[in-house]
Amino acid sequence: MAFKDEVIVSSSTSSFIQWFGFDQFQPERAVTSHFVSTKTFLCIRLILVLYSGAVQWASVWWMATQYQFSHYFAYFTYLTFIGLHAYFLTSFYHHIRYISSSRRPTSFLYQSAIWNHLYVYLYHTNITFNLVTPIVYWVLLSSDFVAKAETNPPMEWWLTPSVHGASLIMMMVDVVLNRMILHKRMCLLVLLTIVFYIGLAFIYYATDHWWVYSFMDWSYPGTAAMYYAALGVFITLCFFLQVGLHAIRDKWAPKQSDADGTEKTGATIIDEENDKSNFMPFESSIASQITFGGTSSTDQLAK
Repeated sequence: MAFKDEVIVSSSTSSFIQWFGFDQFQPERAVTSHFVSTKTFLCIRLILVLYSGAVQWASVWWMATQYQFSHYFAYFTYLTFIGLHAYFLTSFYHHIRYISSSRRPTSFLYQSAIWNHLYVYLYHTNITFNLVTPIVYWVLLSSDFVAKAETNPPMEWWLTPSVHGASLIMMMVDVVLNRMILHKRMCLLVLLTIVFYIGLAFIYYATDHWWVYSFMDWSYPGTAAMYYAALGVFITLCFFLQVGLHAIRDKWAPKQSDADGTEKTGATIIDEENDKSNFMPFESSIASQITFGGTSSTDQLAK
């Protein structure tokens, strides 16, 4: 089928929004696939939502029963998995609305722009952190889990591979099936997120005198600084690896064409300023000035 790939053209003049590419979001790309029908994609997302939800709440229950819930939000792994489940749940909701609205991404169009911007940010962080977390864990942090292999309770055997392995598999399934575009400048916001997390780790240390991860221990400044720098480089590499994977996915994708058989090369622009007569009663501040089926323009390249 042919995709409209409507771009929500915001009236915002924020250089921040424009520089990072938030204003280039094409919502239909989040709920359609090059390789399967949108209904099949929705069924796959249902599985991802159910499994990630089960792991999410099981991890909360397990940490609470082990009297460690006060440290739950200190672990980058759990924060990353919360983001992953939030992404799957949000995408599933928008996917249902897309299908029920005759293949129009109305749920994206009728909500405030800030939620679309957060969705784009959430996607970029998820595709990066769910690649970083399993690698860092199994290379640097898994020795204790492996050493206690024979005595680990069944719950540990399920949760640990789920949040440090299945998370990557689930994210990559979604990456392959969706049509989202990555914006290279978003790498800076991904790195900024890590800076905020490091700040959180220092707060935990200041209050509990406990380092979340051993390599963060600032008792040895030189070694810790090298680890921090290496982590930043590694996260950057993972981000651009995902950029490459997205490019390969799109290169292998079958060509889309319009109804008249001509190859589709452009995206429709949804102009907030024109055709204001198309109001609908429940529209939000952004959707109240949207028209569907605008003119064709060249796809905006990811920055």
